Amino acid sequence: MAGRGPLNRGFVRSGHVGDSLETAWSIDLGPGPTTSPVVADGTVYIADEEALRFIPADGSDSTVITTESSVSGTPAVLDDGLIVPGYEEAESTGTVYKIDTANEIEWEADVLGGRPFSPTVQGTDIAIRTEAQTHLITQRDGTVKWSVDTAEYSDVAQHRAVDLAPVLTDDAVFVPSSDGIYCYERETGEERWHEQRGRSLASPTYADGVIYASLVEEGIVALDADSGTQQWTVEATGCLTSPAVDDDTVYATAGFDVLAIEADSGREQWRYDDEYGLRGDSYSDPICVGERLITGSIGRSVTVLSTATGEQQGTIDGDGTHHSHAVSDDVIYTTGTRTVTAIDTSSGILERL
Repeated sequence: MAGRGPLNRGFVRSGHVGDSLETAWSIDLGPGPTTSPVVADGTVYIADEEALRFIPADGSDSTVITTESSVSGTPAVLDDGLIVPGYEEAESTGTVYKIDTANEIEWEADVLGGRPFSPTVQGTDIAIRTEAQTHLITQRDGTVKWSVDTAEYSDVAQHRAVDLAPVLTDDAVFVPSSDGIYCYERETGEERWHEQRGRSLASPTYADGVIYASLVEEGIVALDADSGTQQWTVEATGCLTSPAVDDDTVYATAGFDVLAIEADSGREQWRYDDEYGLRGDSYSDPICVGERLITGSIGRSVTVLSTATGEQQGTIDGDGTHHSHAVSDDVIYTTGTRTVTAIDTSSGILERL
């Protein structure tokens, strides 16, 4: 299985991505995808403007699931189903659904604060933010444990909002916002700290007691998870994706560029910016797979780089992508304007954290 975990680290335990990239299949979704793909147990989950689709990993006929609300964020996969956010535009009503393994709605929870984004699941809880609030929900039955106001997103593009998700640790919830990063106590929802350095349009990442965050116009920042104290900043602009953290290196995008940053010091190790870099702004959270880094942009669907040097290893132009990728069993799943596409690689990809 591959997909974002509760710490949002964006790397796989082991594996190797080769330099050969070939399209295995591509499916026209009609109105086009509205979330990033998520893959688990041989199924790709993705929403379009009309429904949530369950597509077998071989690209055969999909199952279509409809809810009363339009899917408003990338789902989270559980062992026994899915957590799916929805929003009813006419009623301005946000809902979180638990869909079981029989594809039936097991429970639903109403959430306030506008459109709900992508959920994060850890242990018995689900953390999710809406346009103006953050909520912690019990996974068992959908009971809302607490809700707090969080600085509002008033004009965030839907393709970026669908992946906006909290980070959930044993004792804290870290939340991106229009005015920085918030940290709440997991048990009570009480604010622990608020870092107000700039606007964040991507989920933060947690590793070894540090929060790494992309701030749109300020760059990449490392914060102490307990206190919010800044450890370092790499100044950059156009930072629209979640950093990936693998061992001692942070990988991030900035405009058309990709950066590798030393996790302890903030020293830039390399920058991929040759020949217009990614050929467009990136909304695709980078994924570290062994010795390769996978990302994409609105100008190129898939770019694979060496994690050691930043050297380009392979590309798929496609029609560009506005979403993050998913990876599983030698395959990269990516979206286009109307499509979801499976890209076969020459070697295996294992579980993303």
